[in-house]
Amino acid sequence: MARILITGSSDGLGSMVANRLVARGHSVVLHARNAQRAADAASACPGAETVVTGDLSSTSETKKLAEQANALGAFDVVIHNAGLYRVPYHKTDDGIASLAAVNTLAPYILTCLIDRPKRLVFVSSDMHRSGDSSLEDILWQQRGEKEYDTIEAYRASKVHNIMFAKAFARRWPEVKSNVLDPGWLPTKMGGSHATGDFEAAIATYIMLAEGEENDAQRSGIYYEPGPKEAKAQAVTDDEEKQDKLLKMCAKFTVFTLHVQQLKGEWLGPKRSLNKINVTARRPSGTDFYALPIDKPFENGSFPIINISTSDYVSNSGDSSVDVLGFDAEIVSEHTVHFYFVNHRPPVDAEGRHVDATKIGTNATIDVFEYDRGSTTIRHLRTIYDPLIIYTPNNVAAIGNGEFVTTNDHSPGLGWRRELDFIIGGGGVTHCDSTGSCNAITPPRTFKMPNGLAKGAGNLLYVPDTISGTISVYSIDRSSDSPVNFILIEKLAIGMPLDNIAVDLNGDLWVPGFPDGFQLLKWMEDPPNARLPATVWKIKTAENGEFEVKKIVEDAEARVLNAVTAVRHDVATGRLFMGGAFNEFFVCEPKK
Repeated sequence: MARILITGSSDGLGSMVANRLVARGHSVVLHARNAQRAADAASACPGAETVVTGDLSSTSETKKLAEQANALGAFDVVIHNAGLYRVPYHKTDDGIASLAAVNTLAPYILTCLIDRPKRLVFVSSDMHRSGDSSLEDILWQQRGEKEYDTIEAYRASKVHNIMFAKAFARRWPEVKSNVLDPGWLPTKMGGSHATGDFEAAIATYIMLAEGEENDAQRSGIYYEPGPKEAKAQAVTDDEEKQDKLLKMCAKFTVFTLHVQQLKGEWLGPKRSLNKINVTARRPSGTDFYALPIDKPFENGSFPIINISTSDYVSNSGDSSVDVLGFDAEIVSEHTVHFYFVNHRPPVDAEGRHVDATKIGTNATIDVFEYDRGSTTIRHLRTIYDPLIIYTPNNVAAIGNGEFVTTNDHSPGLGWRRELDFIIGGGGVTHCDSTGSCNAITPPRTFKMPNGLAKGAGNLLYVPDTISGTISVYSIDRSSDSPVNFILIEKLAIGMPLDNIAVDLNGDLWVPGFPDGFQLLKWMEDPPNARLPATVWKIKTAENGEFEVKKIVEDAEARVLNAVTAVRHDVATGRLFMGGAFNEFFVCEPKK
């Protein structure tokens, strides 16, 4: 028995398919636009498990629909059946044509945000053959109502649906991603004069949903009613076009092909990469999610809990936070304090964004409090010291409200910063519980200090991305004077490094990049370039020496791509790996 989500299943063909799948013993979750339609859907398919709701013409409601679906648990199949046809122009709250929102954007968002299923089914149409494949203005933002043509918009959206199926088949080889044409059917959408065969259409849905027939074991295939394999418009096989479509959807929604994240990072202005274009910033800032890793689903994914913020107002007057890195301090059995590196865009006196390329970012460290079991983090304090905290990359809580942060570049902008990788420019800063901060390393100590971490035995580990080394400092509190940081060792790993994490055994887990030249290329275009990845484990032996061991490496980036954060679960041995721009991976230990 499969667990299946079908969008647009309150009536018509979607409802018919749902009833047939229920009759065949499957668990089906229906989808309807609103509560009234949900009641109609449940009445039309009484055997369904439940109904989720959401208006797919709204990005925010589509996101909430994905949250509802994830809260129900894992799905074996997601069928993107919802669609609009022959509808007048309606500009959504997101500023796009409603048909494009439902037919193009919604399937993309749901695929990104719903826990990855075993099978994806997209729905296209033979009308795609005359559809616009140029990928120009796919959401009708520029052309607007004046130039809107509902048939042209529909045809183009059906080209997009095929490209999605083929792109996800290529990106996610473990998922069977296919697309079908149900034919011209006498439904409310197709009209009474349609001549298509319901049984042939439903049979195609069933084959792809159940995944048992040989054809259903393939991926990236276009099927006509029967089911029978067919040849789609040739341009849908163009991988560059497929990737361009994904990039355009990602740029508009700021959702990429992963949901579960190790870090609440933002996809637009990346100050740590010298990308500070505020136009690419997500207007709502960072989204926060928690993963209960002790409760995995059967398909290997995990529940996702949305975490909201409270009591925080940014410099622009809203509640958005722009997180680059973070750490946590366990204050008590029930309370955790999170320390966030917050790269706020600079604003003028009226809260309007100003040009960050001229003055830099407006970085702070913000501390939030979390009560275990809650779905909210509450803002406690902001630390702002632009003379000392000028290019913060990551933060390490060291106890008693104190923290240490890395400045990964020299202050200011311009030609001097371009030389950081050669002559150095970054450093490490300590701040006490009152917010008083001071530098603990001389200028130019590092070429690019990255994600530092506090380990066992009051040791602080600072990776240098460019030199491929880890500096080990002892945190000395032996005197009444302010805490001292004493360099005791420097480990040469031999490749560029990123964020260090410490597991419950006190072992370090560090992502690395085995191809330095490819790293430089990737930094120019992170969402689209691929970057080989390595994971290192560093532990302290009985004799006190550090043991460095390579655990995982994908030298060709076939699966692992630009891994910038790693977490090791001691209880299960799992490695959780991800990055700001790329997929999230979970690696199981070898049996």
